[in-house]
Amino acid sequence: MVDFFVVGLLLWMFCKRAVNDTFTGTVRQSVYILLDTWLPYYVGSRALTELRQFRAVAAALVLSCTIIAILAVIESTRSWLLYDGLRGALGLPETMTLYLRRGEGGALRSNVSLGNAIVLGYVLIVALAAAIYLMPVLNPAWKRKVTIICLCAGLVASLSRGPWVGAAAMLLTLTVLGPGLGKRLAWLVFGGGTTIILLLISPLGDKVIEYLPFVGTVEASNVEYRSRLIDVSLIVFMQNPIVGDFYFFKNPIMEQMRQGAGIIDVVNNYLQIALPYGAIGLSLFVGIFLSALQGTQRTRRLSLQEPEIERLGRCLIGALVGMLVTIGTVSSIGAISLVYSLFLGICVSYIRVFVREK
Repeated sequence: MVDFFVVGLLLWMFCKRAVNDTFTGTVRQSVYILLDTWLPYYVGSRALTELRQFRAVAAALVLSCTIIAILAVIESTRSWLLYDGLRGALGLPETMTLYLRRGEGGALRSNVSLGNAIVLGYVLIVALAAAIYLMPVLNPAWKRKVTIICLCAGLVASLSRGPWVGAAAMLLTLTVLGPGLGKRLAWLVFGGGTTIILLLISPLGDKVIEYLPFVGTVEASNVEYRSRLIDVSLIVFMQNPIVGDFYFFKNPIMEQMRQGAGIIDVVNNYLQIALPYGAIGLSLFVGIFLSALQGTQRTRRLSLQEPEIERLGRCLIGALVGMLVTIGTVSSIGAISLVYSLFLGICVSYIRVFVREK
């Protein structure tokens, strides 16, 4: 079913572009879609054939992202984008300064090699889920603690509230699905409550609260922009709800969302699909995730007697939930589509390999 939805979405996107774009533009964008979406999905869904390979992929992701997280902390504390100097050498455009700091004169939002703070946080959510899967096999114990601390520190250094909410959704999913629900919830409530109390009574308490989503005051206008974007986009969407409007940016209603930088920033993956491709495209897009979640959960339940396989399925579900939350706060930039395409493919491999073994 996941294959069906992926192929259906890509064909629908191709047909819409072929009707509305030039031949050259259609070919160029089709190549981009194949490389950024189909290729990682196909590799992820067909290349893994045994548990050892799943473990190797998770280890590679955790190791690389731990290094990235450490660099993110260095960038934030030193207020220096380590990779920014490469832009001039490679002839790339200058970094967009609009989103580099959280608040006027605030802390630098780390980018590292991912080029955007939200993309950095998004990738670290996935790495955190993979690290939780590897915890029982990662020895000695200090390596587990260091890995988790580094990934969490990198997530904080991104200063991106969307990924923070996505990480919370991922951890809550892992808690609810895991064995010993009562004990896990108790630890979550106790640990979370203790952390919040310590933060509130610490000298940094007020500053931390200012950065939190929904309750913080730092750049609250960003949350308001996203809310208005949904309201305005729904009006535009209802004008062509089934097939969408490929040139929705030219709709006069969207002009009210143009920012001071002169752009209309559609910071929502779901809207980026719904507006140009309509309900058909959005249904296919959401169907990919729902079918992957349903199949992974079914396979996980069949593997309850095999702890590592069950834990792998649980962490895949948690990663997908975290991604589903986060992509509602960011446009499809950088590694966003590549990472979720790869992980959707890995879910298909998980279903294919471990259902076949039953």
